[in-house]
Amino acid sequence: MGTFAPPQLVVGAIRKDLPFGLFSVLEALTPSEPYWQAGGSRWEFLRTTAEALGAPDETGEPSSGVPKKFEPESGDPVWDDIADAIPFSVYGHFRTSPIAWSQERAENRAIEHLLHREESQVERQLWNGTYDNSPYLDDSPTSLGSGTVRVALALLEEFLADTYGSLGVIHMSRKHASILLCETSLETKGSFLQTKLGTPVVAGSGYGNATIIGSPALFGFRSEVFTSSQAGSPLLDTRNNDLYAIAERTYLIGYDPTGVGSVTIS
Repeated sequence: MGTFAPPQLVVGAIRKDLPFGLFSVLEALTPSEPYWQAGGSRWEFLRTTAEALGAPDETGEPSSGVPKKFEPESGDPVWDDIADAIPFSVYGHFRTSPIAWSQERAENRAIEHLLHREESQVERQLWNGTYDNSPYLDDSPTSLGSGTVRVALALLEEFLADTYGSLGVIHMSRKHASILLCETSLETKGSFLQTKLGTPVVAGSGYGNATIIGSPALFGFRSEVFTSSQAGSPLLDTRNNDLYAIAERTYLIGYDPTGVGSVTIS
């Protein structure tokens, strides 16, 4: 029998990010100051709808609707409505032998792991709020009942128009997005996925399958990537002779608390 050489290390398939995920609608800024990473952030938002009253009569005085209504009815001015958001972190990791790998090379693999998988993990945290981040989508949303994916889309379009009154976001699994695309209820526009009415849609690989959710528009911050060696010293397990590397990033995602709607898919 002939002698065979050991397997040679080659470059595998190049990974490409999934289209139409959360990052297609979320423009996460990276502020120069990390003020938001410790205590989170807060912002002012408008909660109320506009009101109407009758046309003025011949004296110039309104014929009805006096006095004008101001909300909130508690007497607090509208501009005092404040919302809060609490951040969370995602990380990529790599474990190897300290004999065969340098710390820098191991950290590069951890960074690669983070960059290719962070979007799905950020979607998961936005959906479930697993690590006490807030707000999150599945936090007691307003139930709009149940229906097919097409019915869910229509109910959420109406809900967002009534409660938010601006262009929101509809969140669904990639399975449900695929069904709606086949039914031509959704359309693609460059790197964006949207409804026929122009509402942005996230087809999230980290989202749940049981419901489709509608939310106000999103905003967010994210930190630069930082590694285990930047945080202190290399992570070396001398008992098992293992070298660990971690690449981490902190996120904060917020939206106005005017209401999140949910439809159970039947």
